[in-house]
Amino acid sequence: MYIADNWVIVLIPEGTKPFYKLVAQVGEGLNDWRINSGISSVTEDELHVYFHGPTGSTYKCAKAAEGLSRVLTNLLSSMPPVDVILYEDIVKDYLLNA
Repeated sequence: MYIADNWVIVLIPEGTKPFYKLVAQVGEGLNDWRINSGISSVTEDELHVYFHGPTGSTYKCAKAAEGLSRVLTNLLSSMPPVDVILYEDIVKDYLLNA
């Protein structure tokens, strides 16, 4: 299980069905980040969101840590354009009810 210090969900444009991925900072260094293989399911408790990927990975993300750190901002600026999606506003209902 990966524990994220900061995290965001990105929407990857791929056909007509939305494809979401988690981008997470998992340490202090500039290279301590991960992009999961996709979000297949989501569970949560009072303080955390658990993102489960199709390859079996799980990311434990504090709800209060959602957002872009300097590392994640630099990473996303180097990628093709993607939309950052707020968990509470958009993805929660979609993923928890998928």
